Amino acid sequence: MKKTKRLLCALITLALCFSSLGMTMAEGSTPEPTPSAAQAGEETPTPTGEATPTNETTPTPTPTTEAAPTPTDEAAPTPTGEPTPTATTAPASNNRIGGTVWVDANEDGARDSSESVLAGFTVSLYTEGDLTNVVATAKTDADGAYAFADVTPGRYVLCIQAQTIGGVEYLLPFVGYTGDNQFMIADDWINACTKTIAVEADSAITNLHTGVRTPPAMQLLMLAQNTPSESAANPATNETQLAAAITAANAAADADTIYISGDIELTSELPYIAKTLTIIGAGQSSTGIKLGGAQNFRHFASDDDITLTLKSMTLTGINNTSSGGGGVYASSIATLTNCTVSGNTANTGGGVWAGNATIRGSIVAGNTAGTGANVYANSASWTDDGLTGAPAGYES
Repeated sequence: MKKTKRLLCALITLALCFSSLGMTMAEGSTPEPTPSAAQAGEETPTPTGEATPTNETTPTPTPTTEAAPTPTDEAAPTPTGEPTPTATTAPASNNRIGGTVWVDANEDGARDSSESVLAGFTVSLYTEGDLTNVVATAKTDADGAYAFADVTPGRYVLCIQAQTIGGVEYLLPFVGYTGDNQFMIADDWINACTKTIAVEADSAITNLHTGVRTPPAMQLLMLAQNTPSESAANPATNETQLAAAITAANAAADADTIYISGDIELTSELPYIAKTLTIIGAGQSSTGIKLGGAQNFRHFASDDDITLTLKSMTLTGINNTSSGGGGVYASSIATLTNCTVSGNTANTGGGVWAGNATIRGSIVAGNTAGTGANVYANSASWTDDGLTGAPAGYES
């Protein structure tokens, strides 16, 4: 009984100990969940109170936003895109050469207030030393002005040729370089050209004027010159001076060349040609030697053992019924290049009578004669130039 009581007391004591121990553990573990729940409730006010500093941080992005307009977005339109076109346009507009073409009525090389400008006249641009390849052409406007723009820097010349505009023929100036006229007839007598023009960057040369001529009823420009030296002498304005030039050529030591331009009307027979001579016109349509009135002689007649050469002219209107050779009589050799011989009459060789005839690039047609209407020669050669029919015994 006593043992049972003691055992019971021990069990009660032990139960009390375990009960006490369970409570202690419960109290020790409570602090962990309690702070979690408490902190969750207490932290809500804490961030709300600290949100004020967060609002203060908001200004910080504001400076960043203000810096955005500053970035050189406005500089993008400004980028040196404007200077680039400016640099290109400036030379293009300044690199130009030009002038004015007027009709020099009194042919003195000075532009008078009463003299009119010429529209539709063509001026050609060439590289210095090369009159074969045209760089560019320009036509004069209603004010007579012409211009070449965007000219690449270099050395150039401007040239003109005789032209027909509105049925009126305009001839080259022959006064030489003057204050107003900057074009002079070239050695080929086809062009009139300026002196060399040096075009540099930003060049604007606009005083290259010229005064062209119109042919009067009788007009002759002649230049007799010695072929080896090509020295100019005795410019002529009528048939009297042409006759004097032939006389001077007959007396010269060497073969001579006579240049003519425009039309000349013969009223008397020219001197017999006694020395080898070349006579050069300005073109079949620009230079004509014709008969003035019902005269009975030839255009040109040459002696034995010489060569007569005619270039770039028209011979018409001769009525030589008493002898041979209407347009040309050459006892020895006659050479015609780029000529027209028509409308002439002779008893033999209405166009050409020659011991030996060489005809190139020419028209010999529409002449009349008892024998050899166009050409009568002991020997003849020609290209397909307008001779009518094949020669019969060197006749045609």
